[in-house]
Amino acid sequence: MGEKRKLKIIFELSPLLLIAFFIIINLPTRPYHPPSLPTRCKVEAWAIMNALKQYECTFGSFPDAQGKELVSILTGNNERKIKFIDPLKNCEEKYVDPWQTPYIIRMTVDSVLIRSAGPNKKFYDEDDIITGNGVE
Repeated sequence: MGEKRKLKIIFELSPLLLIAFFIIINLPTRPYHPPSLPTRCKVEAWAIMNALKQYECTFGSFPDAQGKELVSILTGNNERKIKFIDPLKNCEEKYVDPWQTPYIIRMTVDSVLIRSAGPNKKFYDEDDIITGNGVE
């Protein structure tokens, strides 16, 4: 390939390469945004409910426990040593929502209801986050 032909190709491609360079360096970056606290609350509540349902399928009924004992049972301290859920952040003693308020967990023979007090930390008002099919 001749020297003139190489220069012509470089000359013709240089505007395209320059445009591509500016497009790439000016692409907006999307920083990671962790999920909102209400979303995190819903995900945690569904995880707890799923663990309880798996326990029910394995043992025939929901665990007769609350608080620290429930956390212990679902994280592997049960007669079959089955870990139904990984420990949730800040939940060694009892399951708490992202605002550090304990969840209310109601289990009947065939249903589970998990209630978070929500951002205002007061139960039974408009900002409560309710998960499940149970009845209070």
